[in-house]
Amino acid sequence: MDYFKLTNPLPSVYRFEDPRGVFATLLVGEKQALLVDTGMGIGNISAAVCRITALPLIVANTHGHIDHMGGNYQFDHVYLHEADYPVVQNWIGQAHKQRILEIAPTLIPEDFDAEKFYEYHGENLEALNVHMTFDLGGLRVDVVPMQTHTQGSVGYLCRERELLLTGDCISDVVYLVFPESSTVSKHIAMLEAVQELPFSVMLSSHCEALMEKGRLESFLHCAKNVDPAQTVLFRNPLFPEYREHMFVDNNPGSSEEYAALVYSEDKLDTEGKEC
Repeated sequence: MDYFKLTNPLPSVYRFEDPRGVFATLLVGEKQALLVDTGMGIGNISAAVCRITALPLIVANTHGHIDHMGGNYQFDHVYLHEADYPVVQNWIGQAHKQRILEIAPTLIPEDFDAEKFYEYHGENLEALNVHMTFDLGGLRVDVVPMQTHTQGSVGYLCRERELLLTGDCISDVVYLVFPESSTVSKHIAMLEAVQELPFSVMLSSHCEALMEKGRLESFLHCAKNVDPAQTVLFRNPLFPEYREHMFVDNNPGSSEEYAALVYSEDKLDTEGKEC
C-alpha cells in the first residue's frame, strides 16, 4: 500500500497526502516539474514523484517547519526563503523528529530510512527569493511573499491553472503562535495583498479540497474580528509546548465553511481589529 494518497485536482497538478493530513503538491510542465514541500520525511516522497514524472525536478518549500520540509533529505537541492533558515535549524532537531515518529508509530512504512531522516540538518538548502519564477514549460510558477505564519513563508502562483498554493498562511486554521510568526495586523495586510493576485482557486498544505478565491473574505473577517473573550485554549500535538488562543469565526460566510485563527497574545495588535 502506498504511504501517500494521490489526487489530481487540476490538470498537471498532483497532491500527495500523508496519513497525518499534510500535503505536498507537484506541478508538471512540459520540460520540468516543481514539487512544493516534502512532507514530514517519513514516506518516500521522492519515489512517489518518480511514479508521476521523469522530468527534471525542482523542489521548493513553502516554509521551514518540519512537517513541510522533513523530506528534504531525499533531494539534492531544495529552495527555501533565507528568512526561514533559522526556523529549519530549530525544527530539525532530534526532539521534533522523535515527536513526529511517536505520534503514530504504526504509520511508519517499512522503507523508512531513519538514519538519513535523523542526519539531515538543512545542508541542501538554496536561497529562494520572492518574485522568482519557475518556467516548467507551458506552466509558469511565481513565488509570492506571504510572510505571516513564518517570516520566510511564500506561496506559489500558477497563472495557467489560476491556482495559488498557500502553504500554512491561508487555511481553515492559521497559526500565528511561533516566535517566527507575524502579528495579526500583518496577516490581514498579507491577505488583502493576495486578493489582488490573478487566481481563482487555492490549495492549502493541510486541506484536501480546492478553496475558491472568495474564501479569502472569510479568512479576513476572522482575522479582523478576533475576540479574546470568545477564544478557547488550544494545543497541537506536533508542538505541545505552545498552548495558545483559538478564535473560531461565527460568521464564515457559509454553514459548510469555517475560519479559525490560533494566536499568542503578543501577536494580537490593535491594528488588526475592526472598530
